[in-house]
Amino acid sequence: MSDKKHPTEREIRDQIHLFLENTRVLTLATCAGNQPWSATLAFAFDKEMNLYCITNGQSRHIQEIVKNPAVSVSMYEHQSPSYNPLTVKGLQLEGLAKILAGAEVLLGLKVFIGRFPKAEKMSVERLFELKSARLLRIEPSRLYYLDRGNFGERVELPVNQ
Repeated sequence: MSDKKHPTEREIRDQIHLFLENTRVLTLATCAGNQPWSATLAFAFDKEMNLYCITNGQSRHIQEIVKNPAVSVSMYEHQSPSYNPLTVKGLQLEGLAKILAGAEVLLGLKVFIGRFPKAEKMSVERLFELKSARLLRIEPSRLYYLDRGNFGERVELPVNQ
C-alpha cells in the first residue's frame, strides 16, 4: 500500500481530465460469442467523460457492439525514453458503447472535430454519406485512474448515471 494521501474526488476528476487532454488513442475491448477482441482508436471526450470514436462501419468491433454493447477501454500515458514504471498513468473503464444515429451523430462529430480539426478536412461527413463510418459514444459505468506519481495506486472515480 502507498504512503501517499488518498485523493479527493475533485482531485481525481481534475487529473483524469488532464490525462484525457494529453492522450489521443485508446484500446477498445469488445466481446461476442465468448471471443474477446480489441481495437485501437483515436478518441475525443465531452465534459461527462463520454468517449467518441469514428471507426469503420464494417469492423469487427462494430459488429460485436451490435450484439453486445458492453465494452471496456484502456489507455495509458505515451511513454518517453525516460519512462519510469513508478510514475505510470493509465485509465480503465467499463461501460456501454452506442452507435450514434441522427442528431446524435452531429453532436458527436462536433466533439470529435473540436479535438481533431483535421478530421473535418478529411471530409468526415463524406465518410458517413458513404455509410462506411460509424461514430461511437462510450458511456462509462465504472472508471479507474492509475497515477503512481501522484496517488500511488489505482483509484475509482464515481460515475454519475
